Amino acid sequence: MKKTAAILTLLLTGFVFFAAGVMWEGRARPGVFVIETSPVFAPPVADTKPAGLMDVNAASARELADLPGIGPVLAQRIIDYREQHGPLAAPEDLLGVKGIGEVTLDKLRPYILVMEEPP
Repeated sequence: MKKTAAILTLLLTGFVFFAAGVMWEGRARPGVFVIETSPVFAPPVADTKPAGLMDVNAASARELADLPGIGPVLAQRIIDYREQHGPLAAPEDLLGVKGIGEVTLDKLRPYILVMEEPP
């Protein structure tokens, strides 16, 4: 009986110390702020792809640079191409921009559209 009581006392003591440690870890500390975020409200990651379709005839250089495979330099080349040749008639017209080939165009297709008349 003494052996059983000793084991139970040991287990209870261990549990008390464990619970105290958990409570100690979660306590509020002065000067420490915990900010919890939810994935729904998390800021976008730089490598994420745009949510909707982008009209390449109306997009700014900053917007174009957010497209996969397009950085600031290629975005400016697209703007320059539009200014020199007028609005694009089809996504394939992007092949006329230096630095955009079939592979890049294939990456862009799910994210772009070409409006007939820019707004």
